[in-house]
Amino acid sequence: MDIKNFFKFGSKLVSSSIYAPPQGLRIPIKDDIDDAYNLIKGDYSGINFPVVFKEGSYGGKKIQDIIDTTSVSLYLISDKLKNILIENSFTGWKIYPVRLFDRKENEIMGYSGFSVTGRCDVKIKYRKDSIVEKQLAPNAPISRFYKGQNIDFTKWDGSDFFITKDNIGFIITEKVKEILLKHKLTNIRVRNIKDIEVSDFNIKEEDLI
Repeated sequence: MDIKNFFKFGSKLVSSSIYAPPQGLRIPIKDDIDDAYNLIKGDYSGINFPVVFKEGSYGGKKIQDIIDTTSVSLYLISDKLKNILIENSFTGWKIYPVRLFDRKENEIMGYSGFSVTGRCDVKIKYRKDSIVEKQLAPNAPISRFYKGQNIDFTKWDGSDFFITKDNIGFIITEKVKEILLKHKLTNIRVRNIKDIEVSDFNIKEEDLI
């Protein structure tokens, strides 16, 4: 397996799109349960369905194939996207029932909550020699980034959608990427993991190879 054949899957976070925060999920206190985190991973223990989401007071007006919810990787997906995943027999994901409302309390139909159940039971690593330096603004100091996310695929379960250990960023296979781009779905961002850049401030020595 080569990292060039795998991609990060998420939203574009564009300001023209609506966002819809969840209503009534439990907020973690110390070691308490985080409902949003569990929904992302497909653990539905103790969660009451349907989960309610309501359009936030800020953001745009476009209703896209992926709707952001203000929680990282907690997405709603359209029936169009869901049906594409089903028709192509992609693995490593499931949906849960939601009710989605706009700001005027009108219900928006045709959406489901999205969870990823595929796993790769290792942490993402970064190569020590992959540092890139950038000046992000005129007269700003130089910032340093590690480029490329390295994964030990011997721990991957083979699913088309998966998450790694201690990380809730969704990763997809190349065949998923090709199908999603073919259908021109809205508010979807797909990036090759070899091109992902992470600030050196966020990387520990144990994360390096």
